[in-house]
Amino acid sequence: MPTGSDESVLGYYPAIKYSFPIGGRQDRLFVFVREGRIILIETKNLPDLAILRQLPQPGAVLPHEILVEGAYASELIFPEIGLNLTVARHFDKTKADTIVRCRGVKRMVDAAEFDTRYYKSFENSISW
Repeated sequence: MPTGSDESVLGYYPAIKYSFPIGGRQDRLFVFVREGRIILIETKNLPDLAILRQLPQPGAVLPHEILVEGAYASELIFPEIGLNLTVARHFDKTKADTIVRCRGVKRMVDAAEFDTRYYKSFENSISW
């Protein structure tokens, strides 16, 4: 059972974001729902960057959707396995790049399907 929910935005559209506990750990699983259907699942239990060596090449690399202090965070889209990883590439090259967000979506034929229902680039979020 979810332990909480709130109105949220995913991409350009509203969604309900449910929070679920994961066992006895402090990690949480977040589920985004629209019209009674699960659209996206996000975990805070992040994989190590080494996972990229085991994955296929991303179908797309999109501009950052979130800000990460001291880094540029690009969105890697793996449509055939339904995965979106946000990778922070630090400006200070003495710091290792890290995965800062891990999201699952339905499997897609093409990365173009990861559209405004799921993603909104940060530059489109700024009011000038």
